[in-house]
Amino acid sequence: MESVPVKVSPLFIANYQCIRPIVINQGGTSSGKTYSILQVLMCILAQQPGKVATIVGRDIPNLKVGAIRDFEAIWHSEHEGIRYFEPIIASYNKTDNKAIFANGSVLEFKSFDDKHDAQGSRRDYLFINEANGIPYPIADQLMIRTRVRTFIDYNPTAPFWVHDEIMGKVERSKYTYIQSTYKNNPFLEDKIIKEIESKEFTDPYWFTVYGRGELGRLEGAVYTNWQAVDNIPDGAKFIGYGLDFGFSVDPAAMVGLWRYDSEIYVEQLIYETGLTNQDIAQRLEEMEIRTDGIIWADSAEPKSIEEIARAGYRIKPTSKGADSVRVGIDLLKQFKLNVVRSAVDVTKELQLYQWATDRFGKALNKPVDKHNHAMDAMRYAALMTLSNKKGVRYFGTL
Repeated sequence: MESVPVKVSPLFIANYQCIRPIVINQGGTSSGKTYSILQVLMCILAQQPGKVATIVGRDIPNLKVGAIRDFEAIWHSEHEGIRYFEPIIASYNKTDNKAIFANGSVLEFKSFDDKHDAQGSRRDYLFINEANGIPYPIADQLMIRTRVRTFIDYNPTAPFWVHDEIMGKVERSKYTYIQSTYKNNPFLEDKIIKEIESKEFTDPYWFTVYGRGELGRLEGAVYTNWQAVDNIPDGAKFIGYGLDFGFSVDPAAMVGLWRYDSEIYVEQLIYETGLTNQDIAQRLEEMEIRTDGIIWADSAEPKSIEEIARAGYRIKPTSKGADSVRVGIDLLKQFKLNVVRSAVDVTKELQLYQWATDRFGKALNKPVDKHNHAMDAMRYAALMTLSNKKGVRYFGTL
């Protein structure tokens, strides 16, 4: 990294060093996301003549109490008695919310009413501030018209288009994901730290989102009985595998289930599009999957099941009785689910898998048929291996 003549945090360095087109900053309160990204943009503009950076918020009033206030604080900040940015910025128009740098670069703050409003000028750098307040059609049009890099920040109150449209669809090499908390901000006052940490036991959900910077749950989520864990504990009993087939659009998804006391542990093994049955068998061989468990697969795919069985694997169709989706969900909801952190696609589906609603918004007794590939795989294994409250396994009728 080049020498930066400002007082910075580790979060600044993480963003400054990014070279991918999209930089996602998910973080809790007071982690310094907005401040650090603004510092990065101001340093870049100071070193690169004639560039344009656009900071976008939900509306101008919201920007004025957040990103614009942070910009002015950075502009007038001192380090070792020197105000580095004051001579670098030639002018600042508070009416237009635009700063002109001495080298001709421009930093502007804007909001947009709709996607058509966002189809105007282009820019070199884009910062979508508090992105969960910006509709995806607007963000999409802005990113399309950004030449070099887009920075995004948000508090993870619930999944939104960043998780679905970018992390769910964009090639992993095209974006950088940075998660931060108040602990990444070395300049935070002790009083604020104590206030945040006081919520850990009085308001656990708040602390999960704003303290740990971890993703909250959508209203109407099917599963709320889960948490992320580092690993499967020693002594956990292996239950079996679940496999949901896919190919061109839908991924093939395979999970492993483990039981420890009254809790279930979930491990992701396969989550990939474009896999033939031969490819899946090859993946199983590469993973050296356990031979003491059965792979419970979608019974609607008998040909696929037979082809994998002929490759030497213990795979059987899942018996889907009447209302088996709801029954499988109810069965899994009887347990605390622990998802290994490396199971990123399982986690994403758990966050996005919702109950369907009628046109009046009333919840129906069935889930939306989306974000359910790993969910189905998990359900197949649960239906065929776990017991219900009466101690009887659910097999139903074919």
